[in-house]
Amino acid sequence: MVSRISRVRLILVAGVAATTLAACDNQGFDMDMRRFGKGGLDTTDAARQAVQDRPQPDSRGIITYPNYQVVVANRDETVTAVAQRIGVDPGALARYNAVAPNTVLNAGAVLALPTRVAAGPTANGTAGVGTNPSALTAGTIDITSLANNAINKSQGSAQPASATPSPAATA
Repeated sequence: MVSRISRVRLILVAGVAATTLAACDNQGFDMDMRRFGKGGLDTTDAARQAVQDRPQPDSRGIITYPNYQVVVANRDETVTAVAQRIGVDPGALARYNAVAPNTVLNAGAVLALPTRVAAGPTANGTAGVGTNPSALTAGTIDITSLANNAINKSQGSAQPASATPSPAATA
Protein backbone atom coordinates (compact mmCIF):
# COMPACT_ATOMS: atom_id res chain seq x y z
CA MET A 1 0.00 0.00 0.00
CA VAL A 2 2.92 2.31 0.71
CA SER A 3 4.26 2.00 -2.82
CA ARG A 4 0.86 2.88 -4.32
CA ILE A 5 0.66 6.10 -2.27
CA SER A 6 4.22 6.93 -3.29
CA ARG A 7 3.28 6.58 -6.96
CA VAL A 8 0.29 8.91 -6.55
CA ARG A 9 2.49 11.47 -4.81
CA LEU A 10 5.12 11.17 -7.52
CA ILE A 11 2.50 11.74 -10.23
CA LEU A 12 1.06 14.74 -8.39
CA VAL A 13 4.50 16.29 -7.83
CA ALA A 14 5.41 15.76 -11.49
CA GLY A 15 2.13 17.37 -12.60
CA VAL A 16 2.65 20.40 -10.37
CA ALA A 17 6.25 20.74 -11.56
CA ALA A 18 5.21 20.57 -15.23
CA THR A 19 2.49 23.18 -14.69
CA THR A 20 4.91 25.47 -12.85
CA LEU A 21 7.49 25.20 -15.63
CA ALA A 22 4.84 25.90 -18.27
CA ALA A 23 3.79 29.05 -16.39
CA CYS A 24 7.36 30.39 -16.58
CA ASP A 25 7.26 30.65 -20.38
CA ASN A 26 7.50 34.26 -21.64
CA GLN A 27 5.00 33.53 -24.41
CA GLY A 28 2.35 32.41 -21.94
CA PHE A 29 0.72 29.02 -21.72
CA ASP A 30 -2.32 28.72 -23.94
CA MET A 31 -3.08 25.12 -24.77
CA ASP A 32 -5.28 24.68 -27.85
CA MET A 33 -7.86 22.11 -26.79
CA ARG A 34 -10.18 22.38 -29.79
CA ARG A 35 -8.89 19.15 -31.30
CA PHE A 36 -10.07 17.12 -28.30
CA GLY A 37 -13.79 17.83 -28.70
CA LYS A 38 -16.23 16.79 -31.39
CA GLY A 39 -17.01 20.31 -32.61
CA GLY A 40 -18.15 21.52 -29.20
CA LEU A 41 -14.95 23.39 -28.40
CA ASP A 42 -14.72 25.49 -31.57
CA THR A 43 -14.66 29.18 -30.60
CA THR A 44 -14.26 30.59 -34.11
CA ASP A 45 -17.72 32.21 -34.22
CA ALA A 46 -17.32 33.77 -30.78
CA ALA A 47 -13.97 35.24 -31.80
CA ARG A 48 -15.45 36.72 -34.99
CA GLN A 49 -18.34 38.32 -33.09
CA ALA A 50 -15.99 39.76 -30.48
CA VAL A 51 -14.15 41.84 -33.08
CA GLN A 52 -17.16 43.24 -34.94
CA ASP A 53 -17.31 47.00 -35.38
CA ARG A 54 -19.04 48.73 -32.51
CA PRO A 55 -21.83 51.25 -33.19
CA GLN A 56 -20.95 54.90 -33.79
CA PRO A 57 -21.31 57.07 -30.67
CA ASP A 58 -23.62 60.09 -30.66
CA SER A 59 -22.27 63.65 -30.51
CA ARG A 60 -21.54 63.30 -26.77
CA GLY A 61 -19.71 59.97 -27.17
CA ILE A 62 -22.56 57.76 -25.89
CA ILE A 63 -23.25 54.35 -27.45
CA THR A 64 -26.64 52.87 -26.66
CA TYR A 65 -27.14 49.10 -26.64
CA PRO A 66 -30.47 47.39 -25.92
CA ASN A 67 -29.71 46.80 -22.22
CA TYR A 68 -27.01 49.32 -21.34
CA GLN A 69 -25.09 52.41 -22.42
CA VAL A 70 -21.41 53.25 -22.58
CA VAL A 71 -19.49 56.46 -23.19
CA VAL A 72 -16.28 56.76 -25.21
CA ALA A 73 -13.58 58.96 -23.66
CA ASN A 74 -11.48 61.50 -25.51
CA ARG A 75 -7.69 61.68 -25.18
CA ASP A 76 -6.42 62.73 -21.72
CA GLU A 77 -9.98 63.19 -20.41
CA THR A 78 -10.69 62.35 -16.77
CA VAL A 79 -13.67 60.41 -15.49
CA THR A 80 -14.97 63.66 -13.97
CA ALA A 81 -14.70 65.46 -17.33
CA VAL A 82 -16.57 62.62 -19.07
CA ALA A 83 -19.31 62.75 -16.42
CA GLN A 84 -19.68 66.52 -16.81
CA ARG A 85 -19.79 66.19 -20.61
CA ILE A 86 -22.73 63.77 -20.49
CA GLY A 87 -24.46 65.15 -17.40
CA VAL A 88 -24.06 62.37 -14.83
CA ASP A 89 -22.63 62.33 -11.30
CA PRO A 90 -18.82 61.94 -11.50
CA GLY A 91 -18.67 59.91 -8.29
CA ALA A 92 -21.34 57.48 -9.46
CA LEU A 93 -19.65 57.02 -12.85
CA ALA A 94 -16.28 56.40 -11.19
CA ARG A 95 -17.70 53.92 -8.64
CA TYR A 96 -19.65 52.04 -11.32
CA ASN A 97 -16.44 51.54 -13.32
CA ALA A 98 -14.20 50.92 -10.27
CA VAL A 99 -11.86 53.84 -10.97
CA ALA A 100 -11.04 57.10 -9.22
CA PRO A 101 -12.85 60.24 -10.46
CA ASN A 102 -9.53 61.90 -11.37
CA THR A 103 -8.29 58.94 -13.45
CA VAL A 104 -6.94 60.09 -16.82
CA LEU A 105 -8.36 57.99 -19.66
CA ASN A 106 -6.90 57.01 -23.02
CA ALA A 107 -8.58 58.02 -26.27
CA GLY A 108 -11.32 55.50 -27.02
CA ALA A 109 -11.58 54.17 -23.47
CA VAL A 110 -15.10 52.95 -22.74
CA LEU A 111 -16.96 53.58 -19.46
CA ALA A 112 -20.25 51.88 -18.63
CA LEU A 113 -22.99 54.28 -17.52
CA PRO A 114 -24.69 53.57 -14.17
CA THR A 115 -28.01 55.01 -15.39
CA ARG A 116 -29.57 55.61 -18.79
CA VAL A 117 -28.84 58.94 -20.45
CA ALA A 118 -31.13 60.47 -23.07
CA ALA A 119 -29.86 59.82 -26.59
CA GLY A 120 -28.38 62.72 -28.52
CA PRO A 121 -27.74 63.22 -32.23
CA THR A 122 -25.13 60.94 -33.81
CA ALA A 123 -22.21 62.10 -35.90
CA ASN A 124 -24.29 61.69 -39.07
CA GLY A 125 -27.05 63.93 -37.67
CA THR A 126 -29.65 61.31 -36.78
CA ALA A 127 -31.01 61.11 -33.27
CA GLY A 128 -30.94 57.96 -31.24
CA VAL A 129 -28.56 55.06 -30.96
CA GLY A 130 -25.48 54.28 -33.01
CA THR A 131 -25.57 53.40 -36.69
CA ASN A 132 -24.86 49.68 -36.37
CA PRO A 133 -28.24 48.00 -37.03
CA SER A 134 -27.15 44.78 -35.33
CA ALA A 135 -27.00 46.69 -32.04
CA LEU A 136 -30.68 47.56 -32.26
CA THR A 137 -33.65 45.41 -31.37
CA ALA A 138 -37.17 45.45 -32.72
CA GLY A 139 -38.35 46.83 -29.37
CA THR A 140 -36.49 50.13 -29.63
CA ILE A 141 -38.85 53.02 -28.85
CA ASP A 142 -38.52 56.57 -30.15
CA ILE A 143 -39.55 58.63 -27.11
CA THR A 144 -40.03 61.85 -29.09
CA SER A 145 -42.55 60.38 -31.51
CA LEU A 146 -44.29 58.54 -28.68
CA ALA A 147 -44.70 61.79 -26.72
CA ASN A 148 -45.85 63.72 -29.81
CA ASN A 149 -48.47 61.08 -30.61
CA ALA A 150 -49.78 61.20 -27.04
CA ILE A 151 -50.01 65.00 -27.13
CA ASN A 152 -51.78 64.97 -30.49
CA LYS A 153 -54.29 62.35 -29.31
CA SER A 154 -55.03 64.25 -26.11
CA GLN A 155 -55.59 67.53 -27.95
CA GLY A 156 -58.00 65.97 -30.44
CA SER A 157 -60.26 64.14 -27.97
CA ALA A 158 -60.15 66.28 -24.84
CA GLN A 159 -63.07 68.54 -24.10
CA PRO A 160 -62.10 71.95 -22.74
CA ALA A 161 -63.10 72.50 -19.14
CA SER A 162 -65.72 75.17 -18.62
CA ALA A 163 -64.68 78.26 -16.72
CA THR A 164 -67.79 78.29 -14.53
CA PRO A 165 -68.81 75.28 -12.49
CA SER A 166 -72.21 73.76 -13.18
CA PRO A 167 -74.86 74.42 -10.52
CA ALA A 168 -75.25 71.76 -7.86
CA ALA A 169 -78.45 69.74 -7.95
CA THR A 170 -80.90 70.55 -5.15
CA ALA A 171 -83.02 67.95 -3.48
